Amino acid sequence: MAAQPFIGSFEFPVGANVVWKHGGAVDPAAVTPTLKADVLLVYHQILALKGADGRNVDMARIEGMFKDFKAELMETLKETTDCVKKVEASQQKLEASQQKLEASQQQLNVSVQRLEAQVAASSHNAYARVCNSRAGATEPLQPLVREKAPSQATDPAVGSRPPGDCFPATRNDVLQLKHEAFKVLAAFYGNDFGGSNAILPVRCRCFGDFIGVTGL
Repeated sequence: MAAQPFIGSFEFPVGANVVWKHGGAVDPAAVTPTLKADVLLVYHQILALKGADGRNVDMARIEGMFKDFKAELMETLKETTDCVKKVEASQQKLEASQQKLEASQQQLNVSVQRLEAQVAASSHNAYARVCNSRAGATEPLQPLVREKAPSQATDPAVGSRPPGDCFPATRNDVLQLKHEAFKVLAAFYGNDFGGSNAILPVRCRCFGDFIGVTGL
C-alpha cells in the first residue's frame, strides 16, 4: 500500500475513506460522519496550500489567510466588548433604578405609618371628645392624645398621651388650670389655647372647646 498523506493520527488516502489509525491498526468504525467531514475540510484546505509534492507551502497565502482571520476575530472581539459594555451600562442603570425604587418604597412605608398613626389618633380623640361632652362636673374626662405631627426631635410622637397628671381629671378641674399647666399642655398638643397673654378664663374655654367640654 502506497504511503498516504496524514496529519496527526488521521490518515488521508486520496479518493478513499478517512480512517482512524491507532496502535498500528485501522478502525474505520471509530470515525463518525461529522468527524470525517471536519477532517476532510481541514485536509483539503492544507492541500490547497501545498505544492504537488505536498511540501512547498505558499506562505504568502497562509499569512493572508491568518491576516483576514485575525481581522475578523478582532472585529468580533470589538463587537463583543461593545455588547458587554452596553450590558454593564444597562445593569448599572437598572441597579440605580432599583435603588430609587427601594428608597421610594421606604418613603411610602413611612408615609403610610404616619397616616395610620394620624388616623388612629384622630379616631381616639373624636371618641374622647364625645365622652367629655357628656361628662358631668365631677365625672372623669378622657385625655386626648397628640394629633399634630412633630416638627422637631423633642416633640412627642403622634398618638402619645399627655405626660403625668397635666390633663385635668374632671370638668371642674379644667376651670382650675393655671398658666404653668397651659404651658405644658400647649407644648404637648401644639396648641397655645388662646395665647400666653390671654386671661385664664379665656384659655380655659379654649382648652375646653379643644377637649369637647363646652359651656365653661
